Amino acid sequence: MPTPVVIICTILCTVLMLTLYIQRYIGMYRNTYEVNPLSPLSWAIGSAVGTVFLIISENFVLAGITVLSFSLQMTLFIWSTINTRHCSWCKWKVTPADFVCLGVVIVATAVYILTDNVNLGVAIMFVGWVFGEIPQLRKAYFAPQADSVQFYLIPMVRNIFLFGTLTTINFVGLMNTLYWVPVAVAEVVWIVYCKKRRGLTAQKQTARMPKTCGHGMTCAKT
Repeated sequence: MPTPVVIICTILCTVLMLTLYIQRYIGMYRNTYEVNPLSPLSWAIGSAVGTVFLIISENFVLAGITVLSFSLQMTLFIWSTINTRHCSWCKWKVTPADFVCLGVVIVATAVYILTDNVNLGVAIMFVGWVFGEIPQLRKAYFAPQADSVQFYLIPMVRNIFLFGTLTTINFVGLMNTLYWVPVAVAEVVWIVYCKKRRGLTAQKQTARMPKTCGHGMTCAKT
């Protein structure tokens, strides 16, 4: 990519990433946002290993951005772990299935590191990263009110701009940028569905409640 494009996209990506995590931190501080800690742990694992392969593929700018995201992800992981352990009002819990997803990420990371074929390793790691999203998406199913569509829209836009930071366009770079856009779109659709589902459930529960005719007495059916 031309140097001006790389500089502009780097600034935009950094601003979007900091905005995203600051909003997440504020939400956690106000108890309006909940995150399954296994997802940011998966993200951090992917960022740590991905940085090495981005350097190997000579995408140094994206590698630097990934290092910054790693620090933000680890902060989110630690904070969310503390919140989850002391959360008495949460409508969801970390389940064995979430740990299975984390296990897939770890296995994919090991294969990613051990393979002699960088492209094959990145493809396997990408599958592991997708599994790493599942714990948070499962959490959103049970507690969509503690999540926000913007937390998925911002990464979608950021991944598009990340493509502009590639100094060398190759499979490794594409797997860390544009290939994430369809995944982000699917996540946005899922969160919208979860929120709509919760709204419809609340309406059905309200409709089933018996109506009263003054003085707290239940109306007779006609």
